[in-house]
Amino acid sequence: MSIQSDIQSQFTNSLQMTLVNIEYTSDWLHRKILPILEKHQLNMLSFNILRILKGKQFESISYDEIYSVFMYKSQDMQHVLNQLLNYNLIESPKHNIYRITDKGFKIALEAIRDVDKNMLNVGSLTNEESILLSKLLDKLRS
Repeated sequence: MSIQSDIQSQFTNSLQMTLVNIEYTSDWLHRKILPILEKHQLNMLSFNILRILKGKQFESISYDEIYSVFMYKSQDMQHVLNQLLNYNLIESPKHNIYRITDKGFKIALEAIRDVDKNMLNVGSLTNEESILLSKLLDKLRS
């Protein structure tokens, strides 16, 4: 389906159509991914932080380093960090320094695997098309 038929609207130009399509697709992806994450008692924010910390392979990193790559800048990241601390998915050896725990690492790996497995069945993009789309989105943000 096209974005015009999905939202039953016409656009005055291609940029307007693209921007609406990105917003619409972002929401669509969140609705596809969230039920998978909920099976691991995660939401999009906590999953994002666990992926960031998992990538550091048990190294400690600062709040500012996490925030610099956190996808949801308008959200209260400290609240999410506190929740992850309460569930022992991360630890804070020093004030505003965080690292993933073994439990958090395991849950992050399982959630990433489940998201990847389920998202392979969504859409019909080839690997080459996925790479091109990612490059076009990067270009849009630059």
